[in-house]
Amino acid sequence: MGRQKIIPSGKLRVVTVHKLQATSCQRRYFWQYIMNLEPRGLRLPLWFGSMVHAGLDVRLRGGSAKAAELAMRAKDKELLVDAPGISQDQQTELHIWRSIAPAMIEGFQAVAGGQAHLTSCEEKFAVPLFGNVTFCGTLDGRGTCGSKSTLFEFKTAGQISKNTFSTMAFNKQVYGYLSSIPTGIRPEQFAYCVLRKPSKWLKRGQSVPAFIEELKANFISRPDFYFAIWTQPVGKNAVDDVAADIVSAALDLDTKYDKLIETDGLHDPRCWSRDDRQCHDYGNCPYLELCKDARHWKARAGAFYRQREIRYELEREELQEA
Repeated sequence: MGRQKIIPSGKLRVVTVHKLQATSCQRRYFWQYIMNLEPRGLRLPLWFGSMVHAGLDVRLRGGSAKAAELAMRAKDKELLVDAPGISQDQQTELHIWRSIAPAMIEGFQAVAGGQAHLTSCEEKFAVPLFGNVTFCGTLDGRGTCGSKSTLFEFKTAGQISKNTFSTMAFNKQVYGYLSSIPTGIRPEQFAYCVLRKPSKWLKRGQSVPAFIEELKANFISRPDFYFAIWTQPVGKNAVDDVAADIVSAALDLDTKYDKLIETDGLHDPRCWSRDDRQCHDYGNCPYLELCKDARHWKARAGAFYRQREIRYELEREELQEA
């Protein structure tokens, strides 16, 4: 497979929640959203989370377990199209996670299926902020939970703790997405749904079917451990305050872009400071090796990274032919 051309961004046209979150380390933002780099190879958490989302979309819209499994297989195939050669060990691991995903979906369905129902999923939105800058995102799902209209956000996570929901009063993703919906048709509440990935793995000599049956029994006996649904009414002040956070953060970013474009520093990593406190959050940062040897980053980028997926059409306006 030949190397794909990587095209950097030359202007700011789109902000997303993930893009703004990445600015907590400016250098990470530079690698990911200015140089548009992402590591080559399969990113297992993203792959697994996308499969689970595909299954939930079907199951919570009234589809059967079989239909949900077919949707997950289709998403699996789609995500692996551009993945480079996967080792035998990785193939074995993927096979096990493919078996875990349907079991998780059915565990969540048993807990939430009677109250959570989707009417739409994966809705993209674009809200103009100022000048040429637009706030873009994708709603996981809309529907009802209980008897109330609801915006759904789904997450797969390694753990569920009190801290998981400690900032729900101003969660930028939830309230930012709510701000994209006009007041008159805004849902009454949001539901933040977390599915905990099992930490246990196959025992020596245990077959995959036996392992999955063990997990299913765990999902049934410990639903509060594996699944959580946090619901909260939508307050107009909370939505407005987070919308203001997004505009403020976007203005700061836009100002930096303007200044660096003027001084021809937009594509210089030294103009985007590193924050070493974030290098090991949630495991190693995928751009850590670039930061360690920033003077030779171009050689490393060409060998170990590829063009980041451009998710929104407006984002293509940012791209600048190198």
